[in-house]
Amino acid sequence: MLLRICIDGIVYDYDLEAYGKNVITFGREALCDIVICKDYVSRRHGCFYISNGTWYVQDLGSTNGILMDNIRINEMPANGRTFVVRCGDNTMDQVAINCIEDGRGYVPNGMYGGMPDYGYSTPYHNGNDNNVTPGASVAGLVLGILSCVFCCCLYSLGLLAGIAGLICSICGNKVRKTGVGTAGMVTSIVGTSIAFIVFMYYLICGLTIYEFFNF
Repeated sequence: MLLRICIDGIVYDYDLEAYGKNVITFGREALCDIVICKDYVSRRHGCFYISNGTWYVQDLGSTNGILMDNIRINEMPANGRTFVVRCGDNTMDQVAINCIEDGRGYVPNGMYGGMPDYGYSTPYHNGNDNNVTPGASVAGLVLGILSCVFCCCLYSLGLLAGIAGLICSICGNKVRKTGVGTAGMVTSIVGTSIAFIVFMYYLICGLTIYEFFNF
């Protein structure tokens, strides 16, 4: 299926089959497969996915939603339909997405049907499917657990692991927010906090590790 997206009067074509994957995301975030740089478009606004040979469009919890005939939709077959993304009732600044089933030609009932063909765009970024946990989130959770383990006896390692785990978890959640990423943030914050408290105790009391455990 061909997506013909009109942004500020400029037409961009995206051949979904060319991505070689079942889920194609679109939004303002650079890691989306199709990037739409408009303020009213959410970071991960929506996606197109194929099931039993049919392409569907799905809203991924966006702020302004996906409209068809001025009605907000959550999920529906996309072939041969036109969808709009805009802020409120502002029809002067909106993104129109034409879904062309056969890849060429006029879109039935399309707001911008019959537009000239400007050629296919190269897929921007392959990204991750929606059912995949980003590797950064997994790394963040592992580092967070290590931070909690080392926070007392080896507080320097606990601090380093906690800070690194927090950074990884935040980066992972920016790609896709998951429970693993959130757990990594929590464990990293806990481990880092305890390690910092232990470090300050050593610093104030002037204790060595040996003295601390024999206090």
